[in-house]
Amino acid sequence: MAGTLLHGDILIGQRLLEDETVRSGDVVEIKHRELGQLVKRIVNCIGDEFWVGGDSMTSLESERIGKVTRDQILAKFLLRLSPKGINLIS
Repeated sequence: MAGTLLHGDILIGQRLLEDETVRSGDVVEIKHRELGQLVKRIVNCIGDEFWVGGDSMTSLESERIGKVTRDQILAKFLLRLSPKGINLIS
């Protein structure tokens, strides 16, 4: 997520309840079946399936991650704390 997030940044978010929604553009924590826990941006939503990707050129490609289901999305990040201050994640 370099470009949005830098090494050492602290993220502040909230765990999602089952009925909470997420949408394209949200930065989320996902639990991938093979890759473990990842921080990714939702790039597309189709029903209860989501394509996620990173903001960095070196990020895992969304094709490698595959579709993510809503139950794999653990949290939505709202703020980033960095040496430059506090910023909303957008």
